[in-house]
Amino acid sequence: MKAKKFVCLLAILLMASCSNDGIIEKMEQIKTVGNHDPELALTMLDSLELDIRDGGEYVRNKYDLLRIRLHDKANHLPSSDIMIKGLAGGLLLCR
Repeated sequence: MKAKKFVCLLAILLMASCSNDGIIEKMEQIKTVGNHDPELALTMLDSLELDIRDGGEYVRNKYDLLRIRLHDKANHLPSSDIMIKGLAGGLLLCR
């Protein structure tokens, strides 16, 4: 009985980790598209927003950094630096 519960728990954890890998892989593809067409890449990135918010902190931070990068490549002037300061603040707390 314990072995059955363990196997079920392990399967759930593996499925959850695979879904994050899939999202990260999609973000890498979007980053590649962004090198040539940042506007298209931003549209593609917007389609992932709901999946990203359910992901872990690493996935959310990677998403936010990619969003900043694509907006910069598309020559969109930032209206605020709150997102960048939030990400930098999180990095400083990890040290």
